[in-house]
Amino acid sequence: MVVGIVAVLKAGGAYAPLDGAIVTQSTLEHVLTDSGAKVVLTMHEYVHRVSGFPTFCLEDIGSLTQNASKPADLSAPSDAVYIIYTSGTTGKPKGVEVMHGNVTNLVCLAPGNIEMRPGRRVSQLLNIAFDMAAWEILGSLSNGCTLCVRGKSSKEWRAVMKTVDIVIATPSMMAPHDPADYPNIKVVATAGEPCPLPLAEKWAQSAHYYNCCGPTEVTIVNTVHLHTPGEFLTIGGPVPNTSVPV
Repeated sequence: MVVGIVAVLKAGGAYAPLDGAIVTQSTLEHVLTDSGAKVVLTMHEYVHRVSGFPTFCLEDIGSLTQNASKPADLSAPSDAVYIIYTSGTTGKPKGVEVMHGNVTNLVCLAPGNIEMRPGRRVSQLLNIAFDMAAWEILGSLSNGCTLCVRGKSSKEWRAVMKTVDIVIATPSMMAPHDPADYPNIKVVATAGEPCPLPLAEKWAQSAHYYNCCGPTEVTIVNTVHLHTPGEFLTIGGPVPNTSVPV
C-alpha cells in the first residue's frame, strides 16, 4: 500500500484509495470511472474485481522496476495528490480532490504536524479510504518518521500501538484503550467525531492530546487544539494559512 502510494506520487499522479476488502462492486466501478483512473494498483486477491483498466498487482512491483528510471518531477502544489470518496449515503459517492499544497500546509507545519519529526514512530491504524490515513502516511513520510503499519487483528493492532510515539485516530478508536498500557505514546490526535471530555482528560495526563476538526474538503483537518487537563475542550483555532468563518 505505502509503496504504491509513493510510486504514484513520484510519477506525478494522484491516487484514489479504496479498501478492496470492504468496498462494494458498485462503488468500485463508480470511483474508477468518475475519477478518470488511468491505472489500477491492487493485490492479487482483488484483481478479478477490476476490468477495463490497466492493472498492476502490488506483489509484482519488483519485477516491474528492473529497468525503471527516476521520473522527472513535474508535479506542482496546485496538482491533486489524492481523491477521497465520500460514503455515498445520500446518493453516489462524491470525490473530493485534494492538492499537494493543501496537504503539505497541514502536515509540514505546526500544529498540524502534531510533533512529527525524524526519529519518531507513527502508527498507521486508519482505513486507507479515510482521509486521516493520509495524515498518518504522508505526514510520517514528509517529516522523516517511521511509519508502523498495523495488521488486521486486535492483537496486532495493540502491538503496533505499543511501539509508537504518535497515534492519529477517531475518539471511538481510542476509547477502549488505557493510557497506562501505552507509556510510549507521546502524542495523540483525534478527529472525525466529537471528542468526549473524559477521553481527552484521560490521555492528556500522559501525552499531548490534540483535538481536531475539519471535513475532507478542507484537507483532513483545519482546526487543532492542544488540550490541557482541567480546561475547556474545544476544536481549536485554524491551522496556518486557513481560516474558520463563524
